[in-house]
Amino acid sequence: MSRKDFPSDHPPDALQTQLVKGLGLAAVPIIFGVVCLHRGNTLLYLINSSSDTDTIEFLGTEGVWLAVAYIALGVAVHFNYFWGYSENYWRYSDYGRDLATVVCVVSFFYALYLYFTSFF
Repeated sequence: MSRKDFPSDHPPDALQTQLVKGLGLAAVPIIFGVVCLHRGNTLLYLINSSSDTDTIEFLGTEGVWLAVAYIALGVAVHFNYFWGYSENYWRYSDYGRDLATVVCVVSFFYALYLYFTSFF
């Protein structure tokens, strides 16, 4: 692939974007998900209308699925910003981002399903 195939809509500070968003921003949900897997419980942060932050604690299997959703969210951000702004790998970033997004959405809703069906 030559330089002329690289999309021209990328900002001139693509390397800075790769490092800050592709590594730094992506690392936050990945690290949080790994820590939650290690601890055995996962927190879901909710913001209500009175600007207070509430949390729901997911334990057991639903906690594992929510942690997987957090990790997949970080992986999707990584594919979008790090691989998407790479001259060599930008063509493949869509596949990884889309797969990670599907894993994130499925894991999140499955965790919610397990959480709410545990009351019955």
